[in-house]
Amino acid sequence: MQTRKNSMAQGIDVSHWQGTIDWNKVKKAGKSFVFIKASEGTTFKDPMVEKNYQGASEAGLSVGFYHFARFKNSDEAQAEAQHFLKTIEGLHSQLPFALDLETNDHKLSADALSKAAIAFFKTIKQQHPKQPVVVYTYTHFAKTQLDSSLGAYPLWIAHYGVNTPGDNGIWDKWQYFQYSNKGNVPGIKGAVDLNVTATSLPSPKPGPKKKYYTIKKGDTFWALENQFNLPHGTLQKLNPNVDPKKLQVGQKIIIGPVNDTGGQPDNNKAIVPYPGHLIQVGSTDRANIRRIQRAVKVKVDGIYGEQTKAAVMAYQKRHGLKADGIVGPETWNTLF
Repeated sequence: MQTRKNSMAQGIDVSHWQGTIDWNKVKKAGKSFVFIKASEGTTFKDPMVEKNYQGASEAGLSVGFYHFARFKNSDEAQAEAQHFLKTIEGLHSQLPFALDLETNDHKLSADALSKAAIAFFKTIKQQHPKQPVVVYTYTHFAKTQLDSSLGAYPLWIAHYGVNTPGDNGIWDKWQYFQYSNKGNVPGIKGAVDLNVTATSLPSPKPGPKKKYYTIKKGDTFWALENQFNLPHGTLQKLNPNVDPKKLQVGQKIIIGPVNDTGGQPDNNKAIVPYPGHLIQVGSTDRANIRRIQRAVKVKVDGIYGEQTKAAVMAYQKRHGLKADGIVGPETWNTLF
C-alpha cells in the first residue's frame, strides 16, 4: 500500500453530524475535495446532503457522494443503489460514487456480502456506465468480512494513526485514504474525517449561472414547479436553505440555469440534462421514467407502460411535437 504524502490532495468526508459548515473556510484551509453522505439503507436520506453539496460546490471543492450500506442480500443492495441514485438526482459528482462497507449486522459470509456489494455497483453502472465507483472500508473489515471479488473496484481505505495502511488481504493500493477521524478543520465544529487521494482531482467546473424568480403572493414550490414544468422536489434541491412553508413576497429563489450571454432563460437547454438515450415502452431507466411521469402527471412507478406512453403522446401533441410516445432530445428539452 502507498504511503501518505503531504503533497497529496487533501479532503474530508461529512454528513449531518458535522452540522452547518462554512465551506469557504474549509477551502481556505487547503481542503480540495469532499465526500458527502447522501443515504443509508433503503429509506434514509441525509438531511444535509443538498446544503452540503451547494456550499462545497460554490466554495470550489470537488464533490462526491457516499452511501452507507445496510443490505443483507443482492436484492436489497440493488434497492439501496436505487435509493442512493434517487437521493442525489440532479446533483453533480466529480468524484466516484462511494459505497461505505463497515458493518455486517446480518452476519453474512464474506462471499455473500461481497456479492451484494457488487450488485450495488452493477445497479449504479447500469444507469451511469461512465460513473466511477469506489469501495470504502477499513483494514480489519476488509480482511475479515470481504473477499477478493471486490478487488476489481478501487479502494477508499480507512486506517487511523498510520501513514501507510496495513495489509487488508484484497487490495495492494488505494485511491483514497482516510487517515484520521479526529481532524480539526476551520469552518467545521467538532471532529471530522481527514482524507488524501493518490489520484489527480478533476478541476471543479463552475456551475451554470442561476436563473432567479421573485416570490409573489400565493406562490408555492409545488405551483411554481408546475408553472416552470419542473419535477416536484426540484426547487427544494436548488434552494436547500429556503423553507417552502415560509415563502415571503419579494424573496428570490433559484429556479434553474440561464444562458451565458444575456442572463435570460435559455429555452433551448433543458434544466435537467438529456440522459443521452431514448426513453420509451420497455426502457429500464427508472429514475428518468419517474421524472417524466411526474412531468406528464401520471402514476409515478418508474415503469414506462402504455399509460405513460399515452400521456407523453398527449403532451407531444399539445406542444407541436411528433406524437410517437418516445422521449428523445426534443421532447425531453420541452419537458424539462
